[in-house]
Amino acid sequence: MELGGRWLGAVMLVVRGCVCAVRRTDSSRELTLETFRAGDLLMDALVNPDNDPSSDSLVAAETSVLLLFPREEFSAVTRTCPEVALALARDFERRLSRVKALAWGLATSDVEGRLYRLLLAMACDEGEVGAEGTIIAHFPTQRDLAGRIGACRETVSRIVADLARQGFLTLRGRRLTLMPGFFAAARVAEAGY
Repeated sequence: MELGGRWLGAVMLVVRGCVCAVRRTDSSRELTLETFRAGDLLMDALVNPDNDPSSDSLVAAETSVLLLFPREEFSAVTRTCPEVALALARDFERRLSRVKALAWGLATSDVEGRLYRLLLAMACDEGEVGAEGTIIAHFPTQRDLAGRIGACRETVSRIVADLARQGFLTLRGRRLTLMPGFFAAARVAEAGY
C-alpha cells in the first residue's frame, strides 16, 4: 500500500489510532475499503508483492502510530513460526467474512438496514453498557461508516441525523450512545429484510 504517496513494501501493524485503506474512483470520490485499528496488520502485498498498489492509499483517520516490518523479514518469521502463520490465516478469514457480510448486505438490504447492522455489530464488539445506553467511545467518522457499508457519506449523515431526532442515539464528538430504543428499532428493521 501507499502511505503519503510512497510505496512502502512492508507489513504494518497499527499500534495506536485508525488507518483507512481508500481507493479513489474515476470521479475522484474516495471510497473507504477497510478500516484498521490498534492491533490490526496491513499486509496486502505480503503474498503478491507485484500487485499494483497504485490505486490504493492509506489515510490516517486520526493520529496513528504504525510499526513497519520489512516484507522479507516478516515472511521469514511466518515460515519459522507456525503460530504467526495461523494468526495471519485467522486475520484473513476475519477480513474475508467482513467482505462477504458487506456483499450480502449490499444485495439484500438498503443503506439504512446496512447501517443498523453495522451499529449493532459495533455495539456488540466495542460498546459499553451504561446508564444512558450503549456507549461506543471512539465512533468512526460518517465517511468511514459510509465506506464500510458501501454508501455515500451524505446518506449516512442523513440517517444518523434521523436516528438522533427520533431519540435512538446521541453523538457528541466521537462518542456515540445508542439508546435502548435503537435496538428495538433495529430488530424491527431487520425483520423487514
